Amino acid sequence: MAGAEFHANLLSSEFVSTDFLAKYRILAKRINGDWTHYIVSIPEEQLEAAVEEIKSNLIPLMFYAHVYNEDGSRVIVIFPNKVFELPFDDRIGWENVNSYMEECQIPRSQRDPNPKKFSDEEAYYSDKPPVG
Repeated sequence: MAGAEFHANLLSSEFVSTDFLAKYRILAKRINGDWTHYIVSIPEEQLEAAVEEIKSNLIPLMFYAHVYNEDGSRVIVIFPNKVFELPFDDRIGWENVNSYMEECQIPRSQRDPNPKKFSDEEAYYSDKPPVG
């Protein structure tokens, strides 16, 4: 579908630099302890470049980010050295993602990329206060 939009859930602490975020529309910023969550809108035509920028800006080892479309039929989990693309309801695909997270020694408590579709955002971000 041309003109589709993706959202990214990005944490400031995951990146060498967050300067690349200026290229995209930031829908909201939320505080979670020492981290700032950025909710970023990425047009589909910029998706490939955005995935590469996210990937190249991730701090090596133990960090990942993810991008998702409105209904969760495309969730892209991005690591510094690997990218997975799968629907939110693909149980076997998520087992593969979790296995890779285990190989990367990502703590179990951080292995569930959420939200995975637009309708999950409100509940996910409700306990994280917005930034002015």
